[in-house]
Amino acid sequence: MAAMNATQPMQLDFTALPKSKAEIERERFDNFHEANPHVYKKLRDRALEIKRAGHNYWSINALVGWFRCEVATTTDSDDGLKINDHYAPFYSRMLMANETELAGFFKKRTSCADSNQG
Repeated sequence: MAAMNATQPMQLDFTALPKSKAEIERERFDNFHEANPHVYKKLRDRALEIKRAGHNYWSINALVGWFRCEVATTTDSDDGLKINDHYAPFYSRMLMANETELAGFFKKRTSCADSNQG
């Protein structure tokens, strides 16, 4: 084994480190969202309809449940699910960030969707 030169800093390769749960969930969500842009549009339209009907708050899980019942036959997903429960926090944050009228509409809990926002 060769001795390390004290004047040269040790080079570490962090590219081989495993991804965090938040990174994996974000990547899966991003892939799903890219393959299914209509999901966001349907969730947005329904959330705006609910908001305009006089509701100040709504559950993203209820909205995702509605989507599953009404229109989930038109999604494409690697894991075979029509829409993964883990995507709900990502959609709630995306909807509230992108749609001024929906700001604060969904109650939030701490989630991996809070990390690595894309």
